[in-house]
Amino acid sequence: MKFANLFSVLNTLILFWSIQGFAYFSHHATGNLITQRDFNLTATIQQITNPDSATNVVGYIDSGFSDSANIRAIIGVGKKDFQLGGMYKWVPVPDYENQPAMGLMYGALYVSDDDSSELNLRLHPFVSKNFETTLGQFNAYAALPMGIRKFDGDSDFPIQFVVGAELEKSNHPNIGFTAEVGMDFHKAFTYFSVGLLYKFSEAGPKF
Repeated sequence: MKFANLFSVLNTLILFWSIQGFAYFSHHATGNLITQRDFNLTATIQQITNPDSATNVVGYIDSGFSDSANIRAIIGVGKKDFQLGGMYKWVPVPDYENQPAMGLMYGALYVSDDDSSELNLRLHPFVSKNFETTLGQFNAYAALPMGIRKFDGDSDFPIQFVVGAELEKSNHPNIGFTAEVGMDFHKAFTYFSVGLLYKFSEAGPKF
């Protein structure tokens, strides 16, 4: 299956990238929805700026689920040896005329690090708005990622504020670019992140 092959390739590329630091809590999502049997593959590079400096790679695969929801698989590595998660994106209020899209992403992220592990339960309320520009379709968003992190018999409640955007060029509609900045509100970290997005269907890649 071509989808499984692409996921395997993404996993291999990430595991061979030499990085260190945190690699979770990024957002990279707008109110745009993918139709069923379509997919978005996004590879991102994240630079942590505070409290420590580190560079990470995180990969996302998004798929259509219903008329108002998408699902997402997350894979990444960093100072934490391996991370794997899933998210459900629900957009009850669509982007329409002057009204921005409003939605929620929620899910879980499992992290393995040497002989320890942690579980993150995540909730990301967000808004986004599409704009047509000379470069293509520009979708700006803001989010408030938060959650509960359980580790070593303890827990904390990280909260961030994120602003970002996706750009889909009119002459290459299957390729997009994404960038965002995350600010630490509580028990988290500050970062900026950029990525490349590729759209395909279950029939395979489009060229």
